Amino acid sequence: MLDLLLPFILVTQPLHSNESTSLLELPPVVVIATRSQRPLADVVGSVSVIGSEEMADQLVRNPADLIRFQTDITIPRSGTRFGFGGYSIRGIGGNRVAVEIDGVPVPDQFDIGSFSNSQRDVVDLSLIRQVEILRGPASTLYGSDALGGVVSYSTVNADDLNGPVAVQASHHTADSASAASVMAGNSGGALDVVASATHRSGNQFDTAATSAQGDRNDYDSTSAFLKVSAQVAERQKLTVTADTFRRGSRSDVRSILGNGRFRSTTLLTGDDDQQRQRLSARWDLDAQWAWLDTASVIAFAQGSQTEQATIEERAGADIRRQRVFSFDQDVRGIRAHMSSGWDAGGVFHNLGYGVDIRRTETSELRDALETGLDGSNPSADILGEHFPVRDFPNSLTDEIGVYIHDEMSLSERWTAIAAVRFDDYRLKPETDPVYLEDHPSQAVVSLHEAEWSPKAGLLFHVTDNSTAYLQWARGFRAPPFEDANIGLDIPLFNIRALPNPELKSETSNGVEVGWRMDSGTTRWSAAAYYTRFQDFIETKARIGTDPVTGTLLFQSRNLDSAEIYGIQLEYEHAFGPSQLLGPWTGDTSVRLGAHINEGQNRMTGDGLNSLDPARLVASLRWDPTALPVSLELHATATGAKQDASGPDLFIPGGHTVFDATARWRISENAELRLGAFNLGDKTYWRWSDVAGLDPDDPLVDQLAAPGRNAALSFSYHW
Repeated sequence: MLDLLLPFILVTQPLHSNESTSLLELPPVVVIATRSQRPLADVVGSVSVIGSEEMADQLVRNPADLIRFQTDITIPRSGTRFGFGGYSIRGIGGNRVAVEIDGVPVPDQFDIGSFSNSQRDVVDLSLIRQVEILRGPASTLYGSDALGGVVSYSTVNADDLNGPVAVQASHHTADSASAASVMAGNSGGALDVVASATHRSGNQFDTAATSAQGDRNDYDSTSAFLKVSAQVAERQKLTVTADTFRRGSRSDVRSILGNGRFRSTTLLTGDDDQQRQRLSARWDLDAQWAWLDTASVIAFAQGSQTEQATIEERAGADIRRQRVFSFDQDVRGIRAHMSSGWDAGGVFHNLGYGVDIRRTETSELRDALETGLDGSNPSADILGEHFPVRDFPNSLTDEIGVYIHDEMSLSERWTAIAAVRFDDYRLKPETDPVYLEDHPSQAVVSLHEAEWSPKAGLLFHVTDNSTAYLQWARGFRAPPFEDANIGLDIPLFNIRALPNPELKSETSNGVEVGWRMDSGTTRWSAAAYYTRFQDFIETKARIGTDPVTGTLLFQSRNLDSAEIYGIQLEYEHAFGPSQLLGPWTGDTSVRLGAHINEGQNRMTGDGLNSLDPARLVASLRWDPTALPVSLELHATATGAKQDASGPDLFIPGGHTVFDATARWRISENAELRLGAFNLGDKTYWRWSDVAGLDPDDPLVDQLAAPGRNAALSFSYHW
């Protein structure tokens, strides 16, 4: 199929201009690819940049909206109760993609069973000034978390504000979500200060599919943010940032009642709460010394807590089961990055180097109580488990990474890149009475992994406005706490999960070749990539039956290998005022993008369900000179999944969806934005939301995308 489609990928930096001009905006400066500032044209690899203006124009309120018009990135939904999961880049997702906010890693995702799922969506996008997305193995600069790529959030600075105070209100009909935020700041004095607060509330998505029993989910979230910066000495800046996020949701899951293990369940409700708090300090030095150009050091502490309470009732059996799941993760660390440049024998070296040190403490607990519907006959024994239980011991993870990244300018046109990182990873489980009571004879596994992650690349300036690049990079991901020491044991079902002391790190080797061109009115880039993964970890794989007890055994294990390959092309063109519809029309621009990839498990030959179908996005934007408005029309075409693996899977058909957005500059201080999505009221499903479900699964209808819906936002600044 790769040879049948010449794909186009959406360029993520849009046109935003109040004046008529036939030029595209200047390409952005990015940090994510080298951890030092670089023009996007000089970056080896595929990077997207999404700015706050684009997020506002597209009425973005969550990560799923953020990547709505990205063609190779998805965020799967975790049923109707737990919302959106983590980013999946080119088919690799979850904790295999590093996600950070101002250089601080966001908490890990963890789920077990039907009632426990702690997600990574713990950042309010109202305080984000820019999002950078790096595709492919990135362990050379970001360590174990970046096997599939990196998503980096940068929060607002005081000088990003248009005035001392700004307010915004929005509403989305897809989930009846309303939001209000206020941001205030001051720059140019002894201290640069910016503070913000946001509150959101909404409920379940109004899907285009019909269902006799719709699931309910009411949620609200609150975030607060404070950043203070000071010039502490000549060319030295200190920035202290604090932010907190909390989201609560109340769910009533109705669709699955009467089906499968819930065939006798008459009530299933959830009350979930997730919180994150972060404090960080960053010191920046613009040295410009003989041996050091710049330096930055970030020290951080972050805590996250998830608590999810479930009530299940079975009226016919006079049973009420109350379950509580908690997952806590605290991380402390320091990251230092330096850059130096010098000429050696006619070769200019632009050197970046640094160290990452991180300690993470992770704990999990499940508790439960079974009673009669009237509260009688309480018991902590359910399905053979005696509660409370820990599914893995409290875990302490220490990570130290040291890296060096050298860009060598061999001539005016040729630049060679050589980089390497060394990581030392140590997992130390700590048993306690709760864990030992449930697993008295089970030995826990400590791990020590040491990995090298090299990278090499070439950048060639073909002309003054075009470059070609070639890159090879190695990625790795150390065995995480839950895979090394999973300890699930349910005697009633005669199943047990075992730790795996032989578990090895996942590794990848990726090659990418690409070409970029920017003429000022036309911008395009092409890329092709191939990545092979070795020792991919399959979580809780079925490994057989205990010959003595007959217990069905599960264990996380390494698969032989898998491979993913694909191609992409980005295109954007700006028409001058007289080129398209006349001199009064102002700027008009067109953007095209698509992505297609394929892959398979090399051990079985099966396709990979983590890969999304081919996707094409086309956008047309109009910025008329005579009117204070901007209009944009989007068309998104998605193919059907061709190589799904598994029997009797629900495979949604291909679909095309049209969306439109508009901005009205009411005055110098006020703006109104409108969005109309799924204009044709199409009933469709995203493959990543339903992968693995069978056609009769009651969740299928619930996970259909919203039908025709609208959004509105109003912003005002003083």
